[in-house]
Amino acid sequence: ALPISVLLSLANADIAAQPLRTVKIPEGSTAVLQLSGGRGAPALRFNERVVTAEAGDIGRYDARVTIEQSGRLRLEQGGREIAVWALAVTADRPPTVHFMAPVRADARRRLRIDFQAEDDFGVRAVKLRLTRPELAGDPSAGRIIKLMTPDGGQKKIAPKKIAKVLVRDLTADPWAGLVVMGTLIATDAKGQSAASERQRFVLPARLFTDPTARALTGVRRLLVDNRRGRFAAIQRLHDLTARPELFGGDLRIYLELRDAYWRLRHDTRPDAIGEVSQLLWHTALKLEDGGVSLAEADLRQAAAGLKQVLAQDAPRRDIDARTEGVGQALQAFLSVLGQQDRKSTRLNSSHTDISRMPSSA
Repeated sequence: ALPISVLLSLANADIAAQPLRTVKIPEGSTAVLQLSGGRGAPALRFNERVVTAEAGDIGRYDARVTIEQSGRLRLEQGGREIAVWALAVTADRPPTVHFMAPVRADARRRLRIDFQAEDDFGVRAVKLRLTRPELAGDPSAGRIIKLMTPDGGQKKIAPKKIAKVLVRDLTADPWAGLVVMGTLIATDAKGQSAASERQRFVLPARLFTDPTARALTGVRRLLVDNRRGRFAAIQRLHDLTARPELFGGDLRIYLELRDAYWRLRHDTRPDAIGEVSQLLWHTALKLEDGGVSLAEADLRQAAAGLKQVLAQDAPRRDIDARTEGVGQALQAFLSVLGQQDRKSTRLNSSHTDISRMPSSA
């Protein structure tokens, strides 16, 4: 379970002589003291337990105390009481989560998920678990799609209620185009989880126009069934490489297909199927758009990495490295895009020349 941090400030504290206001907190919370100034090391006194703060940077003191039962938490420094909180420990109920609408594909063939999650002390994370109907009894056969960690993974205060509409591009998943069962799973700060009702839907698949690219997506679906489909996939890859005109005689495509073929025949590692499936997906994208989609995905990933380090106030060297990575990814994307544009121009020019040729009498 994750530690639950309770942030207490002087705004919700009381001087000992005044009537105390009760602050409700979940059982097992950790009270965190961060104090600057004053004379001497401050201390947290909870019932009969005393925790003296440790000196940190630039005159700041830090202390933590775990709250397992109701009582009074006192902040003391220099022999006097600065503040006191009346804490009431309450049971932390599990979260709740459910779909707000049927899961479906949007106009860009991304998976759209409308959901709502609630918890009395904050939702820490929400994910989507996918299974296939015929594998429902095998817990190891599922897919876990992370939808969100509301605190960005930085252990900040999590929201008590979340209502979101999120989209995820899962067209690269080998299950794309197949019927799946989806279940939402919400987790609170204590580590308690709850599941939603299940929904049945088709995982959106990318529509390929290149015939060979479409054939490779068919091979990937065969690999979903590791035992029976593997042999059929090997035969199909052999048939494709025997006809190089299907991919314009491109040597790189040929080598990738042969690599996939031999790995399916001889690589018995558990990860081999997944690695071959990923290789075939990349090959299909190269056939479809010359690798533009792959370069665009790399650019998006690099931009997301830069956004993350900026949000975390990372060191300057990390920000510079991520910025340089975005620049390199952008340059690679523009290069691939330019190559594809030039290829399209040559094809259009060739078609124009053919249409202008005089017909034979």
